[in-house]
Order: sequence, then structure tokens, then C-alpha cells
Amino acid sequence: GGVLGRFDGGALSWGFAPSWRAGVLAGTPSDPVLGERKQFVGATLDADDLVDGLGAGLFAIQQRTEGMLDRRAVGGELRYFTPKLTVFSLLDYDVEYGVLNVGSTQGSWQFGTGGTLNFLYDYRRTPTLQLSNALLGEATQSLRELLDNMSREVLEQQARDLTPVSRVLLVGGTYPVSKHWQLGAEVRQSSLTGTGATATLPATEGTGDVLAFTLQAIGTGIFTDTGVLTLTASELVS
Repeated sequence: GGVLGRFDGGALSWGFAPSWRAGVLAGTPSDPVLGERKQFVGATLDADDLVDGLGAGLFAIQQRTEGMLDRRAVGGELRYFTPKLTVFSLLDYDVEYGVLNVGSTQGSWQFGTGGTLNFLYDYRRTPTLQLSNALLGEATQSLRELLDNMSREVLEQQARDLTPVSRVLLVGGTYPVSKHWQLGAEVRQSSLTGTGATATLPATEGTGDVLAFTLQAIGTGIFTDTGVLTLTASELVS
């Protein structure tokens, strides 16, 4: 439902038709957060079995801190599960900033011979864009104190500048070659953008594209009936 991690609060849902549910939720994050205590409210709409194996969900959420808007986003999930193919997609769009927070698709395809193909594309702002990200590196943990020295527009821009974007593209697979062994291979391309300079923090450069090649040999029941042995070799290229 767009909630960032665990929370203290409540959620209520209503199944108003076969396979359809509407819900509301409200609370405060229970994990440590930047700044002072935050409160959020949201709404959800979920559907299962739109067609065989396909489910989807939509959400809208608003979060406030110190009486100010911290985050306002809409998004959704798409879920597809069959015995051989599973796909899960997530979208989170911040309507206040007009930027994409998360765009992610991952899944796996199982071959009849026992092999499995895995794939992932993940785009996300890390951490998720919130006004309180402007507090990163600041001596104070109060947005109100920052507003004594800068405008709301400057505060929002600082939050943008301190929220880098991570991108990951991954394709890999495993294949059984004997009763006890399977071989695996993976190619991963990842990157992280830099951050802008502030009054208290210097700018940081992005990583650029980093390629990682990985080979694996996975053995089960080699030394004991329930033991698993994994041998891995990786190479990074940037």
C-alpha cells in the first residue's frame, strides 16, 4: 500500500465483490526515520484472479511530518503466478515532485527439465523521495529549523539532490546437471547516481555502470543429507 517499511497503526479492508477488496490504512513508521515522528494515511484497491493467475493492486498514500507534507504518492502492483512463470511488478510515483520513486519487475521461469531463468529490472530512489531527505547530513533533525534559513522550494530541491537513483538489470539461471549438483550463471548491470552538494555535505559522484558476472555450483547432500555447498566466482567490470 505504499507504506515504507513496518508501521504502528491499522489497516481495514472490505471484500465488496468476489476477488475485489478496498482498504484504508493509517499509522506512523515504526522503524527509525529522518526527522520527527511521521503520520500517514492511505487507500488501496486489490483484485485477485482478473484472469487465471493475474492479480493487481492500486494505492494512494500521503505522509506528513511537523505539520508539513513529506510524501504523496500513487502506485500499484501487478502479480502473475503460474506453476512455471511468476512475475511481480511494482510502481510508485510521487505526485508532489512529479518523479518515479520505484519501477520494478522481477520474475522467474521454470523449464520442464528443471532449469530456472531469473530476471529483474529495478529502478528506485534510495531512500524513497521525501521532504525529510533534506535532513541528510544536517546537524538538526527538524525541518522547521531548516526553514528558518531556507525557503520551501530550496528545501525540496535539497531533498531531490540528496536522493540518488539506483538501477539494476539482472538475468541469470540455474540448471541441474546431476542428482546433487546444479550450475548457475548471472549477469548484473547496476548503477547509482551521484548527489548534489549542500551547505554541510560535498557532492558525490555516481558509480557509472558496473557489470558483474557470476558463476555458481550448488551441491545438495554432498557431505550430509541436508547440507548445501555453494561455490561462487565473480568478476566486476566498471
